[in-house]
Amino acid sequence: MYRSLRVLFVKGSIALRSDAELVRLLLEDDREAAFEALIARYGPMVLGVCRRILRDEHAAEDTFQAVFLILARKAESIRVEDSLGRWLYGVCRRVAVRAKAKVVRQIPEPLVTCDHLNDPAVEAVRAESRHLVGLEVARLPRKYRETVALYYLDGLTHEETANALAIPVGTVRSRLSRARDLLRTRFIRRGLAPALLASWLESREAAASVSWALLKTTLRNTGGVPAAVAVPPTVLVLANHTMRSFMMTKALSVIAVAATLASLTTGAALLVRGDDGPTKAPTQSQAAEPTPATPSAKSPELEEQYRRIIAEFEEAKKRALQASSVGKSEYERWEILSKESPEDADYARRMIDLAAAHPKETASRDALIWVINKPYRADAGAYGDEFSRAVNLLVDHHADDPEVARLGLGLDNVLSRRRDAFLEGIYANAKGREAKGLARLALAMYLEKKATFIPTAHKLPVADGHLSRSYDERGELVEKKIPFSNEFEGYRQHVRMFDPDFVRAESVRLYQEVIADYSDILYIPTAVRDLERKARETPSASITDAQKKQEMIEVERYLAKVKAKATTLGQVAAGRLDNMWNLAVGKIAPDFEGGGVDGKPLKLSDYRGQVVVIVYWFSTCGPCLREIPHERELTKKMNGRPFTLLGVVTDGRGESARKVVESEGMTWPNILSGGDKVAERYHITGNPSYYVVDANGVIRSKGYLADSSLDELIERVVSETETKEKSKPGQSN
Repeated sequence: MYRSLRVLFVKGSIALRSDAELVRLLLEDDREAAFEALIARYGPMVLGVCRRILRDEHAAEDTFQAVFLILARKAESIRVEDSLGRWLYGVCRRVAVRAKAKVVRQIPEPLVTCDHLNDPAVEAVRAESRHLVGLEVARLPRKYRETVALYYLDGLTHEETANALAIPVGTVRSRLSRARDLLRTRFIRRGLAPALLASWLESREAAASVSWALLKTTLRNTGGVPAAVAVPPTVLVLANHTMRSFMMTKALSVIAVAATLASLTTGAALLVRGDDGPTKAPTQSQAAEPTPATPSAKSPELEEQYRRIIAEFEEAKKRALQASSVGKSEYERWEILSKESPEDADYARRMIDLAAAHPKETASRDALIWVINKPYRADAGAYGDEFSRAVNLLVDHHADDPEVARLGLGLDNVLSRRRDAFLEGIYANAKGREAKGLARLALAMYLEKKATFIPTAHKLPVADGHLSRSYDERGELVEKKIPFSNEFEGYRQHVRMFDPDFVRAESVRLYQEVIADYSDILYIPTAVRDLERKARETPSASITDAQKKQEMIEVERYLAKVKAKATTLGQVAAGRLDNMWNLAVGKIAPDFEGGGVDGKPLKLSDYRGQVVVIVYWFSTCGPCLREIPHERELTKKMNGRPFTLLGVVTDGRGESARKVVESEGMTWPNILSGGDKVAERYHITGNPSYYVVDANGVIRSKGYLADSSLDELIERVVSETETKEKSKPGQSN
């Protein structure tokens, strides 16, 4: 009681003094009272950090004492303006991490004295949950991480957290709010129910209280109370090691400053001399070892190395195409191309090795984008390994770059852990407005895709492969079952832990955020950026080869069309929401109209009462053309039944499509003019794409379906229609 009254009343309420005044009093006669006031103010924070890092009460108390012992020794040199909290927090983390790494004290496992043991399975789940929480908190940006750690993990109040970080209380509250939003999103993506976050937030660890025994021991060790015994060795070791690291850091800083001053002095002397000074011939050993080049963003050497690798890759692709052209059949050409095509992973590895040595360079950024920007490649196997390396380098060194964030707009065609890491990493670390807007739209598109995949993973927890069209031994194009890799099967199991409704809701939230905050930013995919670069480097006016000149003219026309359209992120986000809400399975398919092969208008509503399969395609789409034989077979099989196959040409090139219709004998109706507007209304992003619409105009399926899956769905829906027709009054059985 006496000591508490002393802290309150000595020298006019010492407990109400500022941190700067208390540090000054540490050097005067009221050392004990000042120390007691500082421990009362910051002791809970220091002890909480120690407990969280060390997870051992004895080691935490030793570290606690070492922190305040360092404060006592360095009080004279500490410069405090408004708060000592940030300094103490930094020292505390430093000492605690050192204590954990050095293991200066080994504590035996405590004996179990309770009458009952917890269920090991329950404890394992709790431990895993705590581990996941810790991982996600550690991934937060520093300002949020420190605030969350002090408030939720160390149990400090808003005011104590504000004092520790030297920020206003209002800032603490806003950072905690933003951190909760980030954690909620990340918990959902990890497949954890939001209830876990809610329960964690509501059950904050109790604030670390400094016991009277610990307070007395700390005061004695710091010299606030005459010591009856020596300072414990473990406390001295921690304090001395940390003090030495302080001195080493200071010494290195002095050396760096001295070196800088010396170089400035030398430079000034050379300027005064007006020449380069005397040159010294290199020694024999120096001449034998060339100085390694360190290209900058403006240095052409690094860019040239990347260009050579890409040129080699393109040349290898060209040779493979030329070799395949001698094939007498589609199968032979495919077989030759499969054998002769260059392996992407080999070239990607060379580029990434080079980028790892120069990770911050703009040229390296472009090379890493080249590695990832392969829509035709699934990031698996050897290529997946290089894909993962490229992701790590881009997230670590270019997360705030709009061109890197833009890359994510094309990654929603495939789901994988590597793409999760890229999109989440860019989203979490983008700072600039354009990069943030692009990252949010990209992640929203990806989560939308994931939300549609999760129910399939729930329904089919185990699958032996996926169906794909390929050639058999006789060279015929058939449907094959391709086994899933262990990696993909593991990802499917991982996705089963997600709640599709929450993932979809997060996608909607991100779309709405884009519309609200980033609506005016232009939507320019990486593919368009590549075309812009090619048109800038080799405009059509500079090309003499007639074929290449015409190709570049087509590119320039396309770019002019894109520029005139000027689509924004807000428009794309609004379209995606329209696709989710108004073009979802179970909704009525919007009517549309376009010109048919004979020029006459065609409407979707013309086929009401029949099952309609809308096929979106265009004349130069390889996968689209490969589906034509199956579509022809489908129309023959469904002849005489309530079924129509309706093609829609999406690229606006009706005349090119007309030639395909005639050469392939496509007898089913096709919209050749105005199909691009229909595709835009239906938000088609990939070809071929299917919409299955039942006799009542209701969407029953959308997207790409393998042949057998599409056939099964059509048979089921057509049979339903026939059954309903037969059950109507007046219809004969």
